[in-house]
Amino acid sequence: MQVQELKQTLFSHVQNTEIGVRIVKLLLAEGILRPDYADAFSKAKARIRNMDYRFVEENYQMRQALLEAYVCIALETPYNDFNTH
Repeated sequence: MQVQELKQTLFSHVQNTEIGVRIVKLLLAEGILRPDYADAFSKAKARIRNMDYRFVEENYQMRQALLEAYVCIALETPYNDFNTH
């Protein structure tokens, strides 16, 4: 996807929301939509689109927190270090 296509896609999804337009303008100002980033972003979206997903619903908060910690440890997930919890 070219940068112009990415911009059009982003604007089409947020065209009626003030916050959405502000976010896109920020992305443009920060250079997030430069060609090399747009290419990597498109590749990542394609990779995610081809993934198989599974989920477990857990409505009880305590079990949900314990399940999240267990899965993080069992699957050795590199991007879940709980620094934001």
